[in-house]
Amino acid sequence: MTIEDFISFLSTPDAEEIIPAVFCPCELRHWQGERRLIWRTAYVPHGDMNVAVGPPKEHFEKQFLREMEGGARDADAQNDENFFALLLPHRFEKIAGQSQIPVDIYQAVLPDLHRNPEVLWVIASGVNDRIFDQRGARAIIQLAWREAELSHFIAFLVDTFMAILFAIIALLLHDPDWKSAVWPRPICLGLAAVILVRKIFHETLSVMGYHAHGKLREHLLSFGFAGDAFRILITAVSLLGLAVAWEEFRTAQPLQLVFALAGFARWLRVLNNLKGFESTGKPMLPILQAVPATIPFFFVIFCWFAGFIHLYYCFGLSHWWTSMTALYRLGFLAEISMEEILPQNSELWRKPNSPASAEVMSLSMSIILMNVLIGVLAESYNRGWEHRERLFLLERSRFLLNHFTRSFAWSRCRCCGRRKVMGEEVVDYVWYAYPRAPSTWGDISADFDSMDMNVHEKMSELRREMREGLQKVIEKSQEPHRASDTERKIDDMRVKLDELAEAFKERSW
Repeated sequence: MTIEDFISFLSTPDAEEIIPAVFCPCELRHWQGERRLIWRTAYVPHGDMNVAVGPPKEHFEKQFLREMEGGARDADAQNDENFFALLLPHRFEKIAGQSQIPVDIYQAVLPDLHRNPEVLWVIASGVNDRIFDQRGARAIIQLAWREAELSHFIAFLVDTFMAILFAIIALLLHDPDWKSAVWPRPICLGLAAVILVRKIFHETLSVMGYHAHGKLREHLLSFGFAGDAFRILITAVSLLGLAVAWEEFRTAQPLQLVFALAGFARWLRVLNNLKGFESTGKPMLPILQAVPATIPFFFVIFCWFAGFIHLYYCFGLSHWWTSMTALYRLGFLAEISMEEILPQNSELWRKPNSPASAEVMSLSMSIILMNVLIGVLAESYNRGWEHRERLFLLERSRFLLNHFTRSFAWSRCRCCGRRKVMGEEVVDYVWYAYPRAPSTWGDISADFDSMDMNVHEKMSELRREMREGLQKVIEKSQEPHRASDTERKIDDMRVKLDELAEAFKERSW
């Protein structure tokens, strides 16, 4: 299978099973003295899987044969050790309070899957969110994030600093204590201009990268590009306007609106960056996912609200804007009195339909429909929380797509031709070690199953034998004439099994 075939299959809806097809199980062997070891267990510190990039399995087979013949390790020994430190951490050590567990080791048959922008494009497109349930897809994203995490963290710090600069400029414009300070203005504007130029450069690299992979049109039509373009444009207009006419931004309302929108967009950018971190992205994304679900509800409530505005305005009590404000406070906030809705000197108090209309609106909107809104949000949030892992991996894959697309464009620049992103000399493959299901830990087919690193498999096999033995005893105990003898045997067997379990626990320590 070629990389083009894999991308074609991956971009097909409901074709997530193609992910396991590009990963093959592998055995990593090692000589220790006169014994041949096969790594079947490992510490899994993060609870999910261990991932690493490394050479193909043929490289380790050659290394194993060289060790078997007594030859010295080659020049790649340090790189191999770095690989094993990530895939099988602390493999020769015993860590207090932790245990090695049986794992299955897999290697991708296609190179550089985690750095390929076309692969990341398909994953980030969300054409099939069940892709993220596959272990191979999660391994690809984990490895790609390991390389892009520092870049994303720097971008987060830069965008946060930019938002803080806009907050300081707002204080310099409108705060009475800061208005007279002149020296901070050029510093803030200069720093903000440098950050803006950096962002424009990154967007240019992104456009070049998407163009090189034939995805320029899709990128230009995406909401992400539209948001970035609007933010860059309004930030540039604000900075240029402040540099030319600082005083105008204190009095002219159109310029104030432009600057306010620019600052608002900068903080939204900070919020968007937070979605890429696991500690903030997973709790945040269900909340952000719940907000669009309220759009159909607001269509319902808008028509309901507009009908009551028309009804109230036809009574001729006040201006239409005042009427709309009063009914907004009544329907949405429920913080207005009946005297403000219907003045005491109004003739409408003598008409029973007028107070009844206000009461019906208060009951239907502020009580019924607002509680329905709470229910809609809660239901949408629950759905998002159930799929928070998929939502998070989808968002992270989009950040990774932008990162490696820019890196690809940067590597193609003539002035940066020496930088290797999709390395041609050294090809990396995705590896991952995934914990086996506890029900399969009873496999004791290893050559050295008596070693300490295989103690979990022997314990699992012992539990299985215990269950089978007890099942046989229970079946025999159903015979009435042998009931007392069977109970005695059960007690003896339990005592022996407890002794065996204690012996294995002492051995594991």
